[in-house]
Amino acid sequence: MYPSEDLMTLLTAATVARLLGVSKSTVNAWNLDASHPLKGVRLSPRIIRYRRADVLRLLAQGRGR
Repeated sequence: MYPSEDLMTLLTAATVARLLGVSKSTVNAWNLDASHPLKGVRLSPRIIRYRRADVLRLLAQGRGR
């Protein structure tokens, strides 16, 4: 796997929640909040995933927890 492919990996809300130290409900709420930088990628009407690069950016900014 190339480094750029790793950053494009899509993560579930549960995985994002674990990485950021918040609940899955919080991640889902952030996705609906227009002012929050974390936005999901809608794969179908019921499936939303989050880009690994976006999650790493939030961690670098200290915006988890």
